[in-house]
Amino acid sequence: MNMRLEELEALAEERLREALALLGVQRWSGAFYLSGYAIELALKAVIADQFRANEIPDKNLVKNIYTHDLEDLLSLAQLKPALQERSRRSSQFVANWNTVMGWNESARYRRIEETEARALLEAISDPTEGIFAWIRSQP
Repeated sequence: MNMRLEELEALAEERLREALALLGVQRWSGAFYLSGYAIELALKAVIADQFRANEIPDKNLVKNIYTHDLEDLLSLAQLKPALQERSRRSSQFVANWNTVMGWNESARYRRIEETEARALLEAISDPTEGIFAWIRSQP
């Protein structure tokens, strides 16, 4: 699977819109599951932006990108220092990040209740303290 930066960014936006639409029709499990993928894709877009033309990327980096683990992707995106800095300034951001860390791809195998789905989508989509907007704002 080859994906360009623009495709990853567009898919991240689309998955978030789909998750919000599912939330609107009370499809809690689907909303929860897709919202986590929005974050995964946004992190992968940050990683993709680090690749440079005419350079062979590190083999382990390329291999490790094929994960769904958000903490690992955060590290690969080299955003841990920025996350720590942002976390020092906002307890709400920290709470949102902790909520997002509750997602993993195995969510597809369980039923999600409304409160959990709403909490994750709010943590992701809040325009000022949300994780999606923060990731997209990173250089």
